[in-house]
Amino acid sequence: MQQTQPTPVPAEVIQPAPVPEPAPEVAEQPSPKREIRPEKVVTTVAPAPRKQSREEPSPEAAQPTPAPGASSSLLARSLEIASLQAKLDLQQERYAKRPKVRRFTSASTLKHSEAAYFDNWKRRIEDVGNRNYPSEARDRSIYGSLRLLVRILPDGSVDRIELLQSSGYRVLDEAAMRIVRLAAPFQPFPVEMRKTTDVLEIIRTWKFENQARLY
Repeated sequence: MQQTQPTPVPAEVIQPAPVPEPAPEVAEQPSPKREIRPEKVVTTVAPAPRKQSREEPSPEAAQPTPAPGASSSLLARSLEIASLQAKLDLQQERYAKRPKVRRFTSASTLKHSEAAYFDNWKRRIEDVGNRNYPSEARDRSIYGSLRLLVRILPDGSVDRIELLQSSGYRVLDEAAMRIVRLAAPFQPFPVEMRKTTDVLEIIRTWKFENQARLY
């Protein structure tokens, strides 16, 4: 059997493979530095178990829930209290404006200026009373005693006369009140008395004796 020889390839046809040109070198760019931050570590703690038996309730939980209408009730109560306070303030203001009343009786403990004023008043009453003794009582031999309240203002004028206890005889009761009017006005209050007295009330027992004398 005859073997087939390979066909020779012409020399000019076989060319060496071109050598690739080296690529231009590119300068390496420095890579940006990466900031390395420490990682945050999160730790969790399990809550401690609550003691249900000994825990006290919070103030908010302790306060009872207001019942319906409680707000209006509290408002009405507040208005009532404010009204009462206003009335009390008005009463105190009126009381502060009330005149200072001083009362003299034969048993009163008086200061020097008050005792002198009281003695002066009695002497004037007795002087006027003896000079104006009721003729009807003298003619009919009527005598007795009575109690009068005489209210005097700082200028010595008489504000009011009040019969506290009758003598039992109209002639004597009326004669005593008439004597007070005849004796007025009395001495004005001394400076010392004016500091503590706006109105002076003198209560005195009047005695009409059978000798036609008043004391």
